[in-house]
Amino acid sequence: MTRSNRSIQEAIRNNINIILDPRMGQPPKEQEYNILPHPRSMTLEELDGHMVELQSKGMNVRGTLRKLMLQHATKNQPQHVLALMKAKEIGIKASAGMMAGIIAAYVSCRNADAALDMLSELQVQHAGFSLDSFKIIDLCTLLIEEGRSEEGVLLLEEYIEKNVKVAFDATGIRRNCRNLLMAAATTGDCELTSQLFSKLLGCGFVRADNLTLGALVKCRLNSGDLAAAVTEAETILKKYKCLPMRIEILIHLIHHLKCQNESMSCLDESSWDVVVGTVAS
Repeated sequence: MTRSNRSIQEAIRNNINIILDPRMGQPPKEQEYNILPHPRSMTLEELDGHMVELQSKGMNVRGTLRKLMLQHATKNQPQHVLALMKAKEIGIKASAGMMAGIIAAYVSCRNADAALDMLSELQVQHAGFSLDSFKIIDLCTLLIEEGRSEEGVLLLEEYIEKNVKVAFDATGIRRNCRNLLMAAATTGDCELTSQLFSKLLGCGFVRADNLTLGALVKCRLNSGDLAAAVTEAETILKKYKCLPMRIEILIHLIHHLKCQNESMSCLDESSWDVVVGTVAS
């Protein structure tokens, strides 16, 4: 045992009553003695100051720069993001991961133009980088919701052509794909909805099931063509052995009957039997 250890133990024995005295309180918590917050808890102003301090000390600022750019992107401030990317004094090239995160933040802010600009920059600076498929799908969804369907379809086509080469597990993006299809269905453009479904199905992003096929029926209902919706549902039943949106179709049929107070002249008897029979079974 060293002399210092003996001294410590002797001090503990001599002051054991003080150590065990509950009135002495507990050691201070981290937030009570740590004056500077952790970078993940910093505001934009604090991050900016922290980065300047790191630069002055010649330390690595990449992590702080990433957090700073993401915060600006989350607050929908693309001009600040671009200024940071182009600041020569920082001396750091934005990584592909940084730029991908910024794209996702812009999509969350519904800033399609900023997301597309950053995507173009990503493709120039990191030509070999493949953006996560769900980020592209979410951006396509935003474009369609903003009435820019042609851009959305073209973006999806280009991504599939360049990045989807082999089969993969697409379970993690099924909801994203459904959101894309339902966004198309909301427009009432059945050709667009069918086109997107075919592309997603063809590249393995979706399966032909009630989750995705429902958009084809929903689009017909949104366009106000109940007869076409029933026909679409019947076609899906024959081709894929499932019937999406069947309860919603039935509700529309009953509502139409009540409003018209007459038989369903717009539908043949077999189509009516398909929907009712499926629900009953």
